[in-house]
Amino acid sequence: METPTQARNLILMPILLSLFLLQGCVTKGRFMSQVSETQSLAQQLDAAQQKRAELEKKLTRQNKALEDITSEYEAFKTNADQKQKDLENSLSARKKALDLALESGEKNEGELRDELRRLRDAYEDELERSNQKRIDLEAQLEAQNQEVANLKNRLAAQKQENANLRETLQVTEADLTKMKRELEESSKAHKDLVDGLKKEIDDGSIKITRLKNRLSVEIVDKILFASGSAKITPEGEGVLKKVSAVLKDVKENDIRIEGHTDNVPIGPKLMEKFPSNWELSTARATQVVRFLSDQAVPPENMLAAGFSKFRPVASNDDPEGRQRNRRIEIVLFPRDIVGIVEEIKGN
Repeated sequence: METPTQARNLILMPILLSLFLLQGCVTKGRFMSQVSETQSLAQQLDAAQQKRAELEKKLTRQNKALEDITSEYEAFKTNADQKQKDLENSLSARKKALDLALESGEKNEGELRDELRRLRDAYEDELERSNQKRIDLEAQLEAQNQEVANLKNRLAAQKQENANLRETLQVTEADLTKMKRELEESSKAHKDLVDGLKKEIDDGSIKITRLKNRLSVEIVDKILFASGSAKITPEGEGVLKKVSAVLKDVKENDIRIEGHTDNVPIGPKLMEKFPSNWELSTARATQVVRFLSDQAVPPENMLAAGFSKFRPVASNDDPEGRQRNRRIEIVLFPRDIVGIVEEIKGN
Protein backbone atom coordinates (compact mmCIF):
# COMPACT_ATOMS: atom_id res chain seq x y z
CA MET A 1 0.00 0.00 0.00
CA GLU A 2 1.36 3.45 -0.94
CA THR A 3 2.24 5.90 1.78
CA PRO A 4 1.12 9.55 1.37
CA THR A 5 4.75 10.47 0.58
CA GLN A 6 4.99 7.86 -2.17
CA ALA A 7 1.71 9.06 -3.64
CA ARG A 8 2.99 12.65 -3.71
CA ASN A 9 6.22 11.49 -5.37
CA LEU A 10 4.19 9.90 -8.17
CA ILE A 11 2.49 13.26 -8.68
CA LEU A 12 5.75 15.22 -8.64
CA MET A 13 7.68 13.09 -11.15
CA PRO A 14 5.60 14.20 -14.19
CA ILE A 15 6.16 17.80 -13.11
CA LEU A 16 9.93 17.24 -13.14
CA LEU A 17 9.74 15.52 -16.51
CA SER A 18 7.77 18.36 -18.02
CA LEU A 19 10.34 20.81 -16.63
CA PHE A 20 13.24 19.10 -18.37
CA LEU A 21 11.29 18.94 -21.62
CA LEU A 22 10.44 22.63 -21.34
CA GLN A 23 13.77 24.14 -20.41
CA GLY A 24 16.49 21.59 -20.30
CA CYS A 25 19.03 21.81 -17.50
CA VAL A 26 19.06 25.56 -16.92
CA THR A 27 16.25 25.47 -14.34
CA LYS A 28 16.81 21.94 -13.10
CA GLY A 29 18.56 23.05 -9.91
CA ARG A 30 15.78 25.38 -8.82
CA PHE A 31 12.97 22.99 -9.66
CA MET A 32 14.70 19.94 -8.14
CA SER A 33 15.32 21.96 -4.99
CA GLN A 34 11.62 22.83 -4.82
CA VAL A 35 10.60 19.21 -5.42
CA SER A 36 13.10 17.99 -2.82
CA GLU A 37 11.70 20.46 -0.31
CA THR A 38 8.15 19.29 -1.01
CA GLN A 39 9.13 15.63 -0.65
CA SER A 40 10.99 16.38 2.58
CA LEU A 41 7.98 18.19 4.01
CA ALA A 42 5.71 15.33 3.01
CA GLN A 43 7.99 12.86 4.79
CA GLN A 44 8.06 15.08 7.87
CA LEU A 45 4.28 15.26 7.85
CA ASP A 46 3.96 11.48 7.56
CA ALA A 47 6.39 11.03 10.47
CA ALA A 48 4.57 13.65 12.54
CA GLN A 49 1.21 12.00 11.89
CA GLN A 50 2.63 8.63 12.92
CA LYS A 51 4.04 10.19 16.09
CA ARG A 52 0.66 11.74 16.84
CA ALA A 53 -1.03 8.35 16.41
CA GLU A 54 1.47 6.78 18.80
CA LEU A 55 0.86 9.54 21.35
CA GLU A 56 -2.89 9.05 21.09
CA LYS A 57 -2.48 5.31 21.72
CA LYS A 58 -0.24 5.99 24.70
CA LEU A 59 -2.69 8.54 26.06
CA THR A 60 -5.49 5.97 25.77
CA ARG A 61 -3.39 3.49 27.75
CA GLN A 62 -2.52 6.07 30.37
CA ASN A 63 -6.15 7.12 30.72
CA LYS A 64 -7.10 3.47 31.26
CA ALA A 65 -4.36 3.11 33.87
CA LEU A 66 -5.61 6.28 35.55
CA GLU A 67 -9.14 4.89 35.66
CA ASP A 68 -7.84 1.64 37.19
CA ILE A 69 -5.82 3.44 39.86
CA THR A 70 -8.72 5.78 40.60
CA SER A 71 -11.09 2.82 40.98
CA GLU A 72 -8.60 1.01 43.22
CA TYR A 73 -8.11 4.13 45.32
CA GLU A 74 -11.83 4.73 45.75
CA ALA A 75 -12.44 1.08 46.65
CA PHE A 76 -9.56 1.10 49.11
CA LYS A 77 -10.72 4.37 50.65
CA THR A 78 -14.23 2.97 51.15
CA ASN A 79 -12.89 -0.28 52.61
CA ALA A 80 -10.33 1.50 54.77
CA ASP A 81 -12.94 3.87 56.18
CA GLN A 82 -15.23 0.94 56.95
CA LYS A 83 -12.38 -1.07 58.45
CA GLN A 84 -11.38 1.84 60.65
CA LYS A 85 -14.94 2.14 61.91
CA ASP A 86 -15.04 -1.62 62.55
CA LEU A 87 -11.75 -1.45 64.46
CA GLU A 88 -12.94 1.53 66.50
CA ASN A 89 -16.21 -0.27 67.30
CA SER A 90 -14.31 -3.44 68.19
CA LEU A 91 -11.92 -1.48 70.39
CA SER A 92 -14.80 0.31 72.10
CA ALA A 93 -16.66 -2.96 72.67
CA ARG A 94 -13.54 -4.63 74.02
CA LYS A 95 -12.95 -1.75 76.45
CA LYS A 96 -16.49 -2.11 77.75
CA ALA A 97 -15.98 -5.86 78.16
CA LEU A 98 -12.75 -5.26 80.04
CA ASP A 99 -14.45 -2.71 82.29
CA LEU A 100 -17.13 -5.27 83.11
CA ALA A 101 -14.48 -7.93 83.78
CA LEU A 102 -12.70 -5.55 86.10
CA GLU A 103 -15.90 -4.79 88.00
CA SER A 104 -16.76 -8.47 88.35
CA GLY A 105 -13.25 -9.30 89.53
CA GLU A 106 -12.58 -11.74 86.71
CA LYS A 107 -9.30 -9.90 85.82
CA ASN A 108 -6.97 -7.67 87.75
CA GLU A 109 -6.06 -4.17 86.67
CA GLY A 110 -2.61 -5.12 85.26
CA GLU A 111 -4.03 -7.80 83.00
CA LEU A 112 -6.63 -5.36 81.75
CA ARG A 113 -4.05 -2.68 81.01
CA ASP A 114 -1.87 -5.19 79.08
CA GLU A 115 -4.77 -6.42 77.00
CA LEU A 116 -5.95 -2.91 76.32
CA ARG A 117 -2.43 -1.89 75.22
CA ARG A 118 -2.24 -4.82 72.82
CA LEU A 119 -5.60 -3.84 71.38
CA ARG A 120 -4.48 -0.24 70.93
CA ASP A 121 -1.17 -1.31 69.33
CA ALA A 122 -2.95 -3.61 66.90
CA TYR A 123 -5.41 -0.84 66.06
CA GLU A 124 -2.63 1.74 65.50
CA ASP A 125 -0.58 -0.72 63.40
CA GLU A 126 -3.55 -1.43 61.20
CA LEU A 127 -4.33 2.28 60.94
CA GLU A 128 -0.71 3.07 60.01
CA ARG A 129 -0.66 0.41 57.29
CA SER A 130 -3.93 1.70 55.96
CA ASN A 131 -2.70 5.30 55.94
CA GLN A 132 0.56 4.29 54.21
CA LYS A 133 -1.33 2.47 51.50
CA ARG A 134 -3.59 5.49 51.09
CA ILE A 135 -0.52 7.72 50.69
CA ASP A 136 1.02 5.34 48.12
CA LEU A 137 -2.17 5.21 46.10
CA GLU A 138 -2.57 8.99 46.21
CA ALA A 139 1.05 9.36 45.00
CA GLN A 140 0.37 6.94 42.13
CA LEU A 141 -2.80 8.82 41.31
CA GLU A 142 -0.98 12.17 41.27
CA ALA A 143 1.84 10.76 39.11
CA GLN A 144 -0.67 9.26 36.70
CA ASN A 145 -2.58 12.54 36.47
CA GLN A 146 0.68 14.33 35.70
CA GLU A 147 1.58 11.78 33.02
CA VAL A 148 -1.83 12.18 31.40
CA ALA A 149 -1.49 15.99 31.51
CA ASN A 150 2.00 15.75 29.93
CA LEU A 151 0.70 13.47 27.19
CA LYS A 152 -2.18 15.84 26.48
CA ASN A 153 0.29 18.74 26.17
CA ARG A 154 2.54 16.72 23.85
CA LEU A 155 -0.43 15.65 21.79
CA ALA A 156 -1.62 19.26 21.47
CA ALA A 157 1.89 20.33 20.40
CA GLN A 158 2.03 17.48 17.91
CA LYS A 159 -1.35 18.45 16.45
CA GLN A 160 -0.08 22.02 16.00
CA GLU A 161 3.12 20.77 14.37
CA ASN A 162 1.06 18.59 12.01
CA ALA A 163 -1.13 21.57 11.11
CA ASN A 164 1.93 23.75 10.45
CA LEU A 165 3.57 21.07 8.30
CA ARG A 166 0.35 20.48 6.39
CA GLU A 167 0.00 24.22 5.72
CA THR A 168 3.64 24.52 4.62
CA LEU A 169 3.27 21.47 2.38
CA GLN A 170 0.20 22.98 0.72
CA VAL A 171 2.12 26.22 0.09
CA THR A 172 5.10 24.32 -1.33
CA GLU A 173 2.94 22.22 -3.62
CA ALA A 174 1.16 25.40 -4.72
CA ASP A 175 4.58 26.92 -5.50
CA LEU A 176 5.44 23.89 -7.61
CA THR A 177 2.20 24.20 -9.54
CA LYS A 178 2.77 27.93 -10.03
CA MET A 179 6.34 27.37 -11.23
CA LYS A 180 5.12 24.75 -13.69
CA ARG A 181 2.56 27.22 -15.10
CA GLU A 182 5.23 29.93 -15.37
CA LEU A 183 7.61 27.61 -17.20
CA GLU A 184 4.94 26.37 -19.59
CA GLU A 185 3.88 29.92 -20.35
CA SER A 186 7.47 31.10 -20.81
CA SER A 187 8.25 28.14 -23.07
CA LYS A 188 5.18 28.79 -25.24
CA ALA A 189 5.98 32.52 -25.44
CA HIS A 190 9.54 31.70 -26.51
CA LYS A 191 8.40 29.37 -29.29
CA ASP A 192 5.71 31.76 -30.52
CA LEU A 193 8.09 34.74 -30.54
CA VAL A 194 10.77 32.81 -32.42
CA ASP A 195 8.20 31.65 -34.98
CA GLY A 196 6.57 35.09 -35.36
CA LEU A 197 9.81 37.11 -35.55
CA LYS A 198 11.89 34.74 -37.67
CA LYS A 199 12.69 37.36 -40.31
CA GLU A 200 13.82 39.95 -37.74
CA ILE A 201 15.86 37.33 -35.87
CA ASP A 202 17.55 36.18 -39.08
CA ASP A 203 18.59 39.70 -40.07
CA GLY A 204 19.94 40.41 -36.56
CA SER A 205 17.42 43.09 -35.63
CA ILE A 206 15.97 41.03 -32.80
CA LYS A 207 17.65 38.63 -30.40
CA ILE A 208 15.68 36.25 -28.17
CA THR A 209 17.40 34.57 -25.23
CA ARG A 210 16.43 32.47 -22.23
CA LEU A 211 18.44 32.35 -19.01
CA LYS A 212 17.02 30.28 -16.19
CA ASN A 213 13.43 31.55 -15.88
CA ARG A 214 14.07 34.80 -17.73
CA LEU A 215 12.94 35.25 -21.34
CA SER A 216 14.38 38.31 -23.09
CA VAL A 217 13.43 39.89 -26.44
CA GLU A 218 16.17 42.35 -27.43
CA ILE A 219 15.23 44.83 -30.19
CA VAL A 220 17.75 47.28 -31.66
CA ASP A 221 16.48 50.84 -31.34
CA LYS A 222 16.74 51.73 -35.05
CA ILE A 223 13.75 49.48 -35.75
CA LEU A 224 11.57 51.12 -33.12
CA PHE A 225 12.71 54.75 -33.03
CA ALA A 226 14.29 57.40 -35.17
CA SER A 227 17.53 58.84 -33.86
CA GLY A 228 16.96 60.95 -30.73
CA SER A 229 13.21 60.22 -30.77
CA ALA A 230 10.87 58.38 -28.41
CA LYS A 231 8.13 58.02 -31.04
CA ILE A 232 7.67 54.48 -32.35
CA THR A 233 8.19 54.14 -36.09
CA PRO A 234 5.68 52.37 -38.39
CA GLU A 235 8.18 49.53 -38.82
CA GLY A 236 8.52 49.36 -35.03
CA GLU A 237 4.75 49.19 -34.63
CA GLY A 238 4.67 46.21 -36.97
CA VAL A 239 7.29 44.40 -34.91
CA LEU A 240 5.57 45.25 -31.60
CA LYS A 241 2.23 44.00 -32.94
CA LYS A 242 3.84 40.62 -33.54
CA VAL A 243 5.25 40.70 -30.01
CA SER A 244 1.94 41.77 -28.47
CA ALA A 245 0.12 38.87 -30.17
CA VAL A 246 2.20 36.59 -27.94
CA LEU A 247 2.41 38.71 -24.80
CA LYS A 248 -1.34 39.33 -24.51
CA ASP A 249 -1.73 35.71 -23.35
CA VAL A 250 0.92 36.03 -20.63
CA LYS A 251 -0.72 35.70 -17.21
CA GLU A 252 1.79 34.05 -14.87
CA ASN A 253 4.88 36.14 -15.63
CA ASP A 254 5.61 39.84 -15.29
CA ILE A 255 6.77 41.82 -18.32
CA ARG A 256 9.42 44.48 -17.93
CA ILE A 257 10.17 46.88 -20.78
CA GLU A 258 13.75 48.14 -20.50
CA GLY A 259 15.20 51.12 -22.35
CA HIS A 260 19.00 51.14 -22.93
CA THR A 261 21.33 53.61 -24.64
CA ASP A 262 24.99 53.84 -25.56
CA ASN A 263 27.38 56.17 -23.71
CA VAL A 264 27.16 59.05 -26.20
CA PRO A 265 25.76 62.14 -24.41
CA ILE A 266 22.52 63.76 -25.60
CA GLY A 267 23.20 66.43 -28.24
CA PRO A 268 22.45 70.12 -27.59
CA LYS A 269 19.37 70.10 -29.84
CA LEU A 270 17.67 67.36 -27.81
CA MET A 271 18.76 68.35 -24.31
CA GLU A 272 15.65 70.42 -23.71
CA LYS A 273 13.47 67.36 -24.32
CA PHE A 274 15.84 64.69 -22.98
CA PRO A 275 18.40 66.22 -20.59
CA SER A 276 20.28 62.89 -20.44
CA ASN A 277 20.20 59.29 -21.59
CA TRP A 278 18.15 58.51 -18.49
CA GLU A 279 15.18 60.46 -19.79
CA LEU A 280 15.56 59.08 -23.33
CA SER A 281 15.77 55.42 -22.23
CA THR A 282 12.83 55.82 -19.85
CA ALA A 283 10.66 57.64 -22.40
CA ARG A 284 11.25 54.92 -25.01
CA ALA A 285 10.44 52.14 -22.53
CA THR A 286 7.25 53.96 -21.52
CA GLN A 287 6.15 54.40 -25.14
CA VAL A 288 6.57 50.67 -25.77
CA VAL A 289 4.52 49.86 -22.65
CA ARG A 290 1.73 52.16 -23.80
CA PHE A 291 1.73 50.68 -27.30
CA LEU A 292 1.64 47.09 -26.00
CA SER A 293 -1.17 48.02 -23.63
CA ASP A 294 -3.15 49.38 -26.56
CA GLN A 295 -2.63 46.00 -28.25
CA ALA A 296 -4.37 44.18 -25.34
CA VAL A 297 -1.26 43.14 -23.41
CA PRO A 298 -2.44 43.22 -19.75
CA PRO A 299 -1.14 46.54 -18.37
CA GLU A 300 -1.10 45.19 -14.82
CA ASN A 301 1.61 42.74 -15.90
CA MET A 302 3.93 45.39 -17.33
CA LEU A 303 6.40 47.91 -15.99
CA ALA A 304 8.78 50.33 -17.72
CA ALA A 305 12.38 50.95 -16.71
CA GLY A 306 15.10 53.17 -18.12
CA PHE A 307 18.73 52.05 -17.63
CA SER A 308 20.47 54.77 -19.63
CA LYS A 309 24.03 53.68 -20.61
CA PHE A 310 24.73 51.61 -17.53
CA ARG A 311 23.89 48.10 -18.75
CA PRO A 312 25.76 47.71 -22.03
CA VAL A 313 25.85 44.35 -23.81
CA ALA A 314 28.81 45.34 -26.00
CA SER A 315 31.73 47.75 -25.99
CA ASN A 316 30.95 51.42 -26.65
CA ASP A 317 34.33 51.88 -28.30
CA ASP A 318 33.08 51.11 -31.82
CA PRO A 319 29.91 51.88 -33.83
CA GLU A 320 28.77 48.25 -33.90
CA GLY A 321 28.97 47.96 -30.12
CA ARG A 322 27.16 51.24 -29.56
CA GLN A 323 24.39 50.13 -31.94
CA ARG A 324 23.90 46.92 -29.93
CA ASN A 325 23.71 48.91 -26.70
CA ARG A 326 20.95 51.14 -28.08
CA ARG A 327 18.09 48.75 -27.58
CA ILE A 328 14.75 47.92 -26.04
CA GLU A 329 14.53 44.71 -24.06
CA ILE A 330 11.21 43.02 -23.30
CA VAL A 331 11.80 40.67 -20.38
CA LEU A 332 9.48 38.00 -18.98
CA PHE A 333 10.23 36.73 -15.50
CA PRO A 334 8.29 34.94 -12.73
CA ARG A 335 6.63 37.10 -10.12
CA ASP A 336 8.69 35.52 -7.33
CA ILE A 337 11.64 37.55 -8.59
CA VAL A 338 13.34 37.61 -5.16
CA GLY A 339 13.79 33.86 -5.32
CA ILE A 340 15.14 34.09 -8.86
CA VAL A 341 17.67 36.77 -7.87
CA GLU A 342 18.87 34.70 -4.93
CA GLU A 343 19.24 31.66 -7.17
CA ILE A 344 21.22 33.59 -9.78
CA LYS A 345 23.52 34.95 -7.06
CA GLY A 346 23.98 31.42 -5.73
CA ASN A 347 25.11 30.19 -9.13
